[in-house]
Amino acid sequence: MSVDELIEEIEVEFEYIETVLKELEKLYKKPPEYEPELIEITGAAGLLHNFYNGIENILRRILKFNKIKQDEDKDWHKELLKKFYNEENNFAFLDRPIYENLLEILKFRHFFVHSYGFLLQWELIRPLIKKALESYPKFKILCMSVCKRLENHSEEEDA
Repeated sequence: MSVDELIEEIEVEFEYIETVLKELEKLYKKPPEYEPELIEITGAAGLLHNFYNGIENILRRILKFNKIKQDEDKDWHKELLKKFYNEENNFAFLDRPIYENLLEILKFRHFFVHSYGFLLQWELIRPLIKKALESYPKFKILCMSVCKRLENHSEEEDA
């Protein structure tokens, strides 16, 4: 896979994530006293799940590009996120606030997958939507800066 192909695939994920975030933002912008119906809460939870899946898809693509095998043990989701926070990895780009926000959303996703929709609480989901909305723009910028670094490195190797 070339750097251009990697960037193209990541940009498609960005489009999908941004579609998800637009929908989450509609619900988030409702007045704080607004009490969504169960179907809205469950839908928002599903969209948060989609948001994190998109983030994870991007991280996995970067690993694959760097020819780094991803372990598939029970904690692989958390370990994947850590790899992009660990400064020892030349492809790591997550700062502490983004890492912590994504980790919270990951934990929620795990709960969502193994739970029932009627157990979801808006008071817990609303702050996670805020974290997703706040974290994504910087995530995108940092991710693209890593891609640019990879692109420059690739060009240097070709020269």
